[in-house]
Amino acid sequence: WGWIIVGTSFAQFCLSIYEQFVLAQPDNQPWWLLLSTMILSIVLAIYGVRMTHGYARVFGKTGWFTVGLIFIPYVFYPILAFGNAPYQPDGMVYNSFGPG
Repeated sequence: WGWIIVGTSFAQFCLSIYEQFVLAQPDNQPWWLLLSTMILSIVLAIYGVRMTHGYARVFGKTGWFTVGLIFIPYVFYPILAFGNAPYQPDGMVYNSFGPG
């Protein structure tokens, strides 16, 4: 899963460089550039949420805690770091699609 995130991040970076330096005119942008950038952004957002939910699950937290980790990370990550919730890597369920 890490390689998927690294690969999509690199592809999105390359597309943004292509857009900035090769396509300087705004009327010269092809439709596939916008579509591929949007798809890569959605993929990265989905995997980011899945990874954050995995962090919450190994500490025994619920989906609502995941929402807190996403929207208020400066409060919820210190709760994980300094709270009394034990790290339970055996509690994580793995299937063919990764943690989940």
